[in-house]
Amino acid sequence: MYRHMKGHGDIRPHSCRICGKAFAQAANLNRHYSVHNGERPFSCTVCNKSFTQQGNLRRHELVHTGEKPFRCKRCGRMFSQRINLKKHVMLHQGYRPFTCEICNKSFLQLQNYKKHLQRHEEKGIKTEENDVLYECAMCGVVFNNFADFQGHEIFCEVAGEEQVETTTFDLDEQQQDELEIDQKPIILQQTVTHIVNS
Repeated sequence: MYRHMKGHGDIRPHSCRICGKAFAQAANLNRHYSVHNGERPFSCTVCNKSFTQQGNLRRHELVHTGEKPFRCKRCGRMFSQRINLKKHVMLHQGYRPFTCEICNKSFLQLQNYKKHLQRHEEKGIKTEENDVLYECAMCGVVFNNFADFQGHEIFCEVAGEEQVETTTFDLDEQQQDELEIDQKPIILQQTVTHIVNS
């Protein structure tokens, strides 16, 4: 319990020598290094997708079980993963971080933004290329396209459990009110976990 509570404090003495991300516990830092070395020891038994952390695998398994414990208070839509609910709430709030520099149309999801840019390119309209590199502060991945970087930074899953519970964007009070979680235990492969409403 002491170790768990220590993780909620501001003191994070264990820093990643590769990207600088700091952790309260050495064990979390060691787990974080798997992001940089490409190790993904936790595999889904259904689709073989692999993950750096067991918590990420557990969240992924909800996709296969069909369970959807996360509900939008505004429209009632259910989601199997908290991050998908947060993306959905951002749509209600009008949050669209990817804006086309040609026509100013905005998108929530990077893939839709890229499809939109392809349509411009098919018409012979090109966007300006630049040589600036953007680096994710969470995992160190480098992008040469700002939109790719921005999308990755918003939904970077490098911090695993911590990243999903406290995402890189801040929810205002109204958005927090729109997030509702059905409080019930989830049983996956004989392992009982719990969902904490943060």
